[in-house]
Amino acid sequence: MRFGIRVKLFISFTIVIVLPLILTGLLLYYFTTQLQNDPRIRELEKIKLGRHEIVDIIEDNYSMISESEKLYKIIKPLLEKYHLNIEIQDVDGYTLLDSEDFDDASDENSKNEKVDGNNIKIKNKTLLNVFHNNKVILKVIFYQYKSDKSIEEKAKLYKMLTYGLGGICLIVLVIIFTWYMSGTILKPLKELSRATENISKGNLEYEIRYKNNDEIGKFCIAFDTMREKLKKSLEKQVEYEKSRRELIASISHDLRTPITSIKGYVDGLDEGIASDKDMFQRYISVIKDKTQKLDHLIDDLFQYSKMESGQLAMNIQCVNSMEFFEEIFGNLEIEFKDSPIDFVVQRPIPKVEINIDYYRINQVIDNLMQNARRYVCDEGKIVVGADIKDDKIEVFVKDNGQGISAKDLPYVFEKFYRGEKSRSREYGGSGLGLSICKYIVEAHNGTIWIEANEGNGTIFYFSLPINNK
Repeated sequence: MRFGIRVKLFISFTIVIVLPLILTGLLLYYFTTQLQNDPRIRELEKIKLGRHEIVDIIEDNYSMISESEKLYKIIKPLLEKYHLNIEIQDVDGYTLLDSEDFDDASDENSKNEKVDGNNIKIKNKTLLNVFHNNKVILKVIFYQYKSDKSIEEKAKLYKMLTYGLGGICLIVLVIIFTWYMSGTILKPLKELSRATENISKGNLEYEIRYKNNDEIGKFCIAFDTMREKLKKSLEKQVEYEKSRRELIASISHDLRTPITSIKGYVDGLDEGIASDKDMFQRYISVIKDKTQKLDHLIDDLFQYSKMESGQLAMNIQCVNSMEFFEEIFGNLEIEFKDSPIDFVVQRPIPKVEINIDYYRINQVIDNLMQNARRYVCDEGKIVVGADIKDDKIEVFVKDNGQGISAKDLPYVFEKFYRGEKSRSREYGGSGLGLSICKYIVEAHNGTIWIEANEGNGTIFYFSLPINNK
């Protein structure tokens, strides 16, 4: 399971804080146990109890305080037992009894130790009070000359080890987690910075390798997705520009060819080459045909420019589908009456209410018919009709022409696409008609698609929503 950066930071800070505390606590417990089990510590505890025992005796024999020698004899066994010296003072600090005043010559070495032993008397001084009726009446000062300094040094050593190891643990953890978090945060940030530099220089092939499932990892994935989309967008733009240049070249050729023909036939008429009526009529027919092709090309470009600028407005009206399509298909039947192409309308036409722009949908059918007419051979067949599918009316234009190749099929509705260029030029067309159809149908909340196999004809479909209100 991978954690996010927030969770990682929380765990890191928790470990950095808690682990040194746990280690310090365990060391304190261990060293405290060691000191408590040390015989010298137990000896000090006995001496502590001995002091209180002596204070209790002094309190019980308070009446003998003026007879210091008798009082000393009473407490002397305990002083010798615990190797203590004692000084009793009143509340004003006046010394009433000092055990050193009663020491004999055999204790001379102890006195010398007091003077020459690094001032041991001051270092091991303990003060206890004697109470009477809840008031301090005497102060008892204990001196221990035979103190063992090693236990104090041992306690200091244990203290240094406890806090020293705790501090070292803290420093090591800070270093480890700093290195770990820098790899988690700084490394991907550096990679993002390099990716940004590469993209700014136009290198869209640079891929970010950091794919961890955390916040920065998700950001890197999103950044890489953006790079891929930008790359595809630029590739598409390059292809678009290439298609646009090809279109301009093709349209320039397509415009120049009929214009040249028209000019040649007009010059022929002007020079009187068409000497008889039949030849004259033939010249006029060719000029008319070339003029219609020019008009169609110019109209496609005009429609495309309006579509690109978002000015191809729709004048939506509610119409009866049967009346609308019967009118269009009826006109086509008249147009194909003397044509070698077999034109068939599949009836009956469904009768439903649809919201459409009369002129634009007529334009879609006209473009689809022109496309079918280009690629169907003489004595070919074109079938049109409509059906109801779900809540939509589905219109189709079917021909038995040469069809469309599998490689061209995904692109037929793209702008400027004209499939095989030589064949397209032979049959005419700007490569914009189907793109305009797609735009118009989708503006009606409809869908347009194609079914085709090369050599087996083509079927264009488009659907429009039925008005159920």
